[in-house]
Amino acid sequence: MEIIKTTALITINETLWVQMIGFLIFLFLIDRIMFRRVRRNIADREAHFDTLRQDILDLKEEMGGLLRQTEEEEQQLRAAARKIDEDLRQEGRREADTLISRALEEIHVLQQDAEQRLKASLATARQQIESSARELTASIIHHLMNGRPRP
Repeated sequence: MEIIKTTALITINETLWVQMIGFLIFLFLIDRIMFRRVRRNIADREAHFDTLRQDILDLKEEMGGLLRQTEEEEQQLRAAARKIDEDLRQEGRREADTLISRALEEIHVLQQDAEQRLKASLATARQQIESSARELTASIIHHLMNGRPRP
């Protein structure tokens, strides 16, 4: 069965069938040897990427949960810090009030002591003035009566 035409550039004969069978065998072998492995590698990579995507989503959810937990802990710590601050302020106010009360008591004691010393000084001064006044009065009277000063 040989058909030969010389006018065309391509001749169709039994070598075409041999080439087609060789090409099909080549496709079959290339599919078995290379394309299946490539497709398997692509599928493995896709599965790996899907796993990674799922892990990323899980980690994002976990991160969101940790962020919420951190915010809650921060709020609790801030509330505790405000309470401690208020307690310290109240304690400071009480201590300041105590110190002021003690200072006022000391001032009152010092004031009373100063008043007592002043009264004692005034009493001593009055006695000295009275005694000086008596002596002066006696001296004046004596001078007026005798005409000379008394030694």
